Amino acid sequence: MRVLVCDDEPVILKLIELSLRGTPHDLQTVGGGTEALETMRRWRPDVLVTDVAMPDMDGLDLAARVRADPKLKDLRIVFMTASIHVDTIAERTLSGPTAYLYKPFGPAALRGLLESLDS
Repeated sequence: MRVLVCDDEPVILKLIELSLRGTPHDLQTVGGGTEALETMRRWRPDVLVTDVAMPDMDGLDLAARVRADPKLKDLRIVFMTASIHVDTIAERTLSGPTAYLYKPFGPAALRGLLESLDS
């Protein structure tokens, strides 16, 4: 499964890379929403895992752009968030995310979530 991870924190991206090392997932990471859109259009991931709070384009705006793009609209989206206000997050997205990953999370939680999406 192709997984694109978008987060503005390089440390988070590195931890995710380490967490998914040795798994069957084909992983790419990007540091912002604009770069994520460009990568998705070129690379066509199966899943987008994105932070919600980012300065360039937040994850909610990124998800809205994905849902508005006919070629990307069916992409599975996972929001990484430290917020407990998921109802507010869901209201701002068209058809909502596929899943949430609550920060802080461990490698097992990330791998388990991706395995559940792959089955």
